[in-house]
Amino acid sequence: MKSFVKKKTTRIVGTVMVLMLALVIAIVTALASAKAPTAQAVHSPISVAIYCGPGSNPANTAAMFRAVQACGFAIHGVTLDDIACGRLTTTNYDVFILGAGAPSATGH
Repeated sequence: MKSFVKKKTTRIVGTVMVLMLALVIAIVTALASAKAPTAQAVHSPISVAIYCGPGSNPANTAAMFRAVQACGFAIHGVTLDDIACGRLTTTNYDVFILGAGAPSATGH
C-alpha cells in the first residue's frame, strides 16, 4: 500500500510540475505579446531570469531553461549571489521564474 501511495504521489507531483511549466510558458508568452513597443525599432526578446542556485531542483531547472529557450526568450541563470548583489531588477529582467525546490529528506 505504501508503494502505491508513493507512486501516486510522485505521479501527482509530476503532473503538477508539467501544469506549472505550461502556466509559466503561457504567462511569458502573454508578456511577450503585451510588451509595449519602444521608440527604437530594435527588437529585443523578453529577458527571463531563472533561479538556479541552492535549493533548486536541477532537473526541473533544466526543463524550464529548455522550455523558455524554445519560446525564443533571452534566458539568464540567477544565483543567490546575483540576488544579494542587487542584479535581480526589473531593469535587467522582464520575468523571474522560481521553480519548485529540490526534494528534501524531511518529507520521507
